[in-house]
Amino acid sequence: MKVLSSLSEVPSEPLFFTLGIFDSFHLGHQKIFKRLNYFKEKYKCKSCVITFYPHPEKILKKSFLGYVLPLKKRLDFFKKQNVDYCVIMNFNKRLAKICAEDFLKRLIKKSCIKGIIVGEEFKLGKDQKYLREFKNFLKRRGIIVEFVKVYKKKKKKISTKFIKSLIRKADFKNLKLLLGREYSICSKVIKGKGRGKILGFPTANLDTKDLVLPKEGVYISKTLVNKNIYFSLLSVGRRPTFEKKGKLCCEVYILNFKGNLYGKELEVFPLKFLRRQEKFKNLYLLKKRINEDVKILEKFMKNYYIRKL
Repeated sequence: MKVLSSLSEVPSEPLFFTLGIFDSFHLGHQKIFKRLNYFKEKYKCKSCVITFYPHPEKILKKSFLGYVLPLKKRLDFFKKQNVDYCVIMNFNKRLAKICAEDFLKRLIKKSCIKGIIVGEEFKLGKDQKYLREFKNFLKRRGIIVEFVKVYKKKKKKISTKFIKSLIRKADFKNLKLLLGREYSICSKVIKGKGRGKILGFPTANLDTKDLVLPKEGVYISKTLVNKNIYFSLLSVGRRPTFEKKGKLCCEVYILNFKGNLYGKELEVFPLKFLRRQEKFKNLYLLKKRINEDVKILEKFMKNYYIRKL
């Protein structure tokens, strides 16, 4: 997949387009990509995704809760869906002023657009118009248009907003059903204060400032490191034992792992909520509690492997 930064870079060959943030890449998004591939094969042409970064809600100062997936991970998903080109449009105040019709006219002018496939509730432009309102506008220009129905589970519409609500509730069971995969936190390891190492439980501190996170607490988890899976303990909280008003942070203790992880990308899969965050009177009590957590993790591991066999 070739990554582009503007419509001007789109090659002059017949293309099928889809547009969207595709933040959580849930099953509804995956249906859109399946249809994109269907039309790509049917008409023997290539596919192109137009996505926007940063998130429009962040620029327009709306109630942006954070991303489910960092941009790099979303690009990985596009690539796995056999997308040929991806245009990452820099969403800024200038782009925010363009209405839906003008954006479509620009797209038609800048590319050899064969067709466009989006979700039926996809909105575009400053005026936030449904793309389905432009169905005849596009068809008159010989452009094939398809709208994919909203994905529903138990009569509930599945959206990224709904996915975010499940993440905050730490509802990993339903997340797996709606994502079609295990929910994970993808982030780069940043330098911390080294307190875990002093306690005998070195942790990897994750840069999750722009991500939606599960509710505060300690979780049993799996962590992908260098293509290997390790069991781990994930902590989401404000370090109440050390700080009165600490920032929300995310760190993971990886069982049976030794090595320097600074600057590396980790993927952490929370599996089970273990306990709430606690404020301990001293480091001895904190260390004792972590030891208990590790024992619970080891017991979980044995049962997990038995269930897998």
